[in-house]
Amino acid sequence: MRTVRAITSAEDPLKLVGRRIEFYLNAPYPLDPRGFWVGNNENRLLVVYAPNVITSPQTGRAVRISGTVQAIPSVEEQTSWGLDASQRQDVEREKVYVLADTVRAR
Repeated sequence: MRTVRAITSAEDPLKLVGRRIEFYLNAPYPLDPRGFWVGNNENRLLVVYAPNVITSPQTGRAVRISGTVQAIPSVEEQTSWGLDASQRQDVEREKVYVLADTVRAR
């Protein structure tokens, strides 16, 4: 899959769990050191870094993201993401996210 919209507009995003993705994107919106949002308000998608990924793309820089579509985990499992209450509410509205195993500046 190569676009955020292909995931966010899927009839049942949970059917995409496990699929490999590769996006080329500009200007990620920072979430915290563990991930960021991509897309726009109507078609946005959370990207969370896999534990072995050490990177922090700068807002405005183009990046290549590779990873897999995953189901949003339980609140307990999300604690390692370091989300505040508002961010947790945003995540709870979503069904899937991308677990990024590669994030590189272009």
